Amino acid sequence: MKKLICFIVLLVIQQHTSISQSELDGSYSLYTNDDNQGVIEEFVFSDDSLFEFKHLKYLANECGMGRYVINDSMLVLKFHEVPPAVKDSLRSYFVVENSKLSKGDTTEYTISILDHNDIPLQGTSAQLVDKEGYNITDKVKKDWEVDETGRVNVRFPDDLDFFGIKIALMGYETVVIPANKDTNKTISVKMLESEKCSHVYEAGTIINYYLKNVRYSGFYIREENSDNYKYYKKKKE
Repeated sequence: MKKLICFIVLLVIQQHTSISQSELDGSYSLYTNDDNQGVIEEFVFSDDSLFEFKHLKYLANECGMGRYVINDSMLVLKFHEVPPAVKDSLRSYFVVENSKLSKGDTTEYTISILDHNDIPLQGTSAQLVDKEGYNITDKVKKDWEVDETGRVNVRFPDDLDFFGIKIALMGYETVVIPANKDTNKTISVKMLESEKCSHVYEAGTIINYYLKNVRYSGFYIREENSDNYKYYKKKKE
């Protein structure tokens, strides 16, 4: 009986022991429950109290970075401002390099499509779509494929009714360029792999989590207003 009481007391002490920040150093991933076991969230904690966070969602991947503190079993994340150069590296985007009025009844877009390492993405498709992102059904040419240099010329009559040009390639985020009629434009598109981030947490955002069972192999965590713990497995070094 005495041994049992001592064991229970030891468990209670362990549950209320403060967690040191150095215990979290490393990378941790939350996996899906399906057979593919894909990563859907990731934390990276460093010994200088900095963290990086990534949440993978279909067409709305989230990420951020900042400073963290641990108060007893409470993990507090405070997100910092992400530099513009870093933001661009976390999303797909396009830049209009040149635009002028067209002289005829045809609009033309010259589009260069590259990844974030400036490698041409041959095989990318350019499609005319409506506001909901669906391909238009008008009986005109409305689908083009990028050549080996990463360039494509999209031409269509000015009186065509559609919303924009969808740039798509399997494994990459989709970009939709709103189209203006009666123009000739030169546009550069930077495509990001679909598993990367596209939405950055705003500076000053604070998120609180409860930690439990922090071990070398990983830890359990739940958001402040949730009853469900999730297990993050530590990446082997």
